[in-house]
Amino acid sequence: FVQVKKFIVLGVLFLLPISVYLFFATGKNNFVKLPTLSYGVEELSEFQSLDGQPLQLEDRITVLMFFGNEVEDKKANAFNLAHKIYKKNYKFSEFQFVTLITEKEREVALGLKEKLKEIENPKNWRFAIGT
Repeated sequence: FVQVKKFIVLGVLFLLPISVYLFFATGKNNFVKLPTLSYGVEELSEFQSLDGQPLQLEDRITVLMFFGNEVEDKKANAFNLAHKIYKKNYKFSEFQFVTLITEKEREVALGLKEKLKEIENPKNWRFAIGT
């Protein structure tokens, strides 16, 4: 009986974690179920992105931030957001980060974008300058 009990316990300890892992690994990350938090949000037509591409909010999942004149002071926040949110979601084509800055912060923002490359590819992290 002791031998059988030992194999049952070992079997459960081995099979239970594998079955739990397989259950969660087959899950699907799907943005369709996310609610729309704000309706009637205006596009950022008065803003120009650093790379010259147009900014679009409609039909996108956007994390919108305002760093203004304080890009240097907000670097720690940017790195935290990059680790916690951006790194997990940047591969989704409709996901983007948009950071609003002033013209005088252009060079600092370009430097920050270079530093963000050490965490993950910042292809969907856009900096926008108000005109």
